[in-house]
Amino acid sequence: NQIRERMKRSLARLPKACCEIYRLHIYAGMKVSDIAQELSLPYKQAENRLGQARKAVRQQLRCCI
Repeated sequence: NQIRERMKRSLARLPKACCEIYRLHIYAGMKVSDIAQELSLPYKQAENRLGQARKAVRQQLRCCI
């Protein structure tokens, strides 16, 4: 339960673009190439935003894991 709350808070702190890409990747199971196409973004930009989101979420969850 604590991890779920931290996850919600960490996603809320992310920039909107990073959060959207993270949600599509984690919850919808989409690949980066599919996300890039869906959001009309260059592949590298989608990949970089996903990396930023993952890093931020990991930092927030580090104390719980």
